[in-house]
Amino acid sequence: MKRIVGLVLISGFLMGLSACSTKPDCEYNHTGTLTVINLDNTSAEVRVDGDKLFDLQPGQEEEATLASGERTIRCFSDAEEPIELEETVIIVDCESTEFEIVF
Repeated sequence: MKRIVGLVLISGFLMGLSACSTKPDCEYNHTGTLTVINLDNTSAEVRVDGDKLFDLQPGQEEEATLASGERTIRCFSDAEEPIELEETVIIVDCESTEFEIVF
């Protein structure tokens, strides 16, 4: 009887340990972080897959959580003669991807 109680207690302890190792939200939701840094001397509008994320002033940095996979980043300067920059990046689950704006 003591042996059965011991096995039950050990089994319960091991199951409790396995419950502590749940996936982080980013792995469960398949998301990663995109960090955008404006290294240019003009303000920039940042779009990902056609959706506006934010505007960045010179030297400013912002981050956004995005679905993992291939994403198209388009940046537009607010210079007198606007300049457009387009790049494709890959967002990976639970990782941070950095993108620098230099027109």
